[in-house]
Amino acid sequence: MQVSIYRYNPDVDEVPSMREMEVDLPEGKDLMVLDVLELMKTQDSTLSYRRSGGIGSKLASTATPVTRPPASSACRSSLRTT
Repeated sequence: MQVSIYRYNPDVDEVPSMREMEVDLPEGKDLMVLDVLELMKTQDSTLSYRRSGGIGSKLASTATPVTRPPASSACRSSLRTT
């Protein structure tokens, strides 16, 4: 899956920018946006995001980089792989 993500490193970048990242998703598994963020972090340890709130064992995220409109809460947005 190709994901567009807003990145900014004040030590290197003058301004924030959108960057593309290819994420390997497990086949046949339903994922939430937060699951994809965690997979992305395993591929790129420089990635960081804030999360807050809690719904059961899943945490809501303030970052939702996977799709554009409609914007939705990462803790309630699921992704279905085929």
